[in-house]
Amino acid sequence: MTPEQFARFIESVESTPFAHDRVARVKATPAGQRVTTAQAVALAQTVPHPSLQVEALAALYPRVTDPQNFESAYATLGFAHDRERLRNRVRALR
Repeated sequence: MTPEQFARFIESVESTPFAHDRVARVKATPAGQRVTTAQAVALAQTVPHPSLQVEALAALYPRVTDPQNFESAYATLGFAHDRERLRNRVRALR
């Protein structure tokens, strides 16, 4: 996703009032749009609940252009059980 496209998309996600709706919006990333790990993390961080951040990151993983950098996404999660949940979800997608 170009920086301009990403700025518009993250703005639309941030303007969505409820956390579950934000995750749904992230999951509905336009078809064919790919994101960097940094963009995936930024989108996930628009959601205030760690368990929902896991959902958002897992949904975005198949669209990540730099999976070799995805380890940095795990580090953004504050709880070990959330990091493990994300690792399990990503393993299932590979």
